[in-house]
Amino acid sequence: MRLVCAALTQDEVMRRIPVVAALAAFTFSVPFAVPAHAGVKTAIEAFRADRAFKHLSADGRQAILDILQAQQILQSGNTDKVIPMIYDARDRLLAAGKASAKFKAAESALQKVPNHSLDAAHAPVVGEVDWIPVGAEFIVTEELTADKKSALDTANAQLRQGQTKEALQTLQIVGGSIDLIFGVAPLAPTLGAVNRAAVFAEGRDPKSAMQALTDAINGIVFVSDDYIATVVPLPAGKSAK
Repeated sequence: MRLVCAALTQDEVMRRIPVVAALAAFTFSVPFAVPAHAGVKTAIEAFRADRAFKHLSADGRQAILDILQAQQILQSGNTDKVIPMIYDARDRLLAAGKASAKFKAAESALQKVPNHSLDAAHAPVVGEVDWIPVGAEFIVTEELTADKKSALDTANAQLRQGQTKEALQTLQIVGGSIDLIFGVAPLAPTLGAVNRAAVFAEGRDPKSAMQALTDAINGIVFVSDDYIATVVPLPAGKSAK
């Protein structure tokens, strides 16, 4: 599905950790606010994006945010402060595994986003495993002029602050099409990495704890929203219409 909405620039998309941070933060708890002057096409696309986000795992998204926050703190070598975050991430992942927002597949069977490179340290998962949608983002698939890039950056900043109406208004300047993609994490390998991080953090080994959390982040794979819609059921009470 292509949408007229806010996006990260192509350079930002290719930077692994910032991309995942934006991906996890870029999940909405409320529907898109469509400007009063918006055309029918924009309103329909906003509705479709809101519907797509209902396939996300709320616990999985929060687990990734906990992991990213722990990574930032570990940069200062503080292991005591990250232990609660790591255990929170573990509990969130366990909860995500019990919820309906997941699907089972071999990594080789995933419909990965073309030209969206995985981290060089990504280790493909062997066999069929449970995957959880942990976040979503919009990416630019075409070159933009300087003024449109500036507008896109402004709209993206507004969107991250929850100013969805303002973001859509800003995007009237941008026009064009972008793609909505989802990040999915392999449940068991991610849990394993988080558990290793907990052991290292408790052992006052920030370097190894950081590496374990990085392994968890590097396991994330990007797929299209259309693929997610076919493999992840909507939560009970959330209509696809």
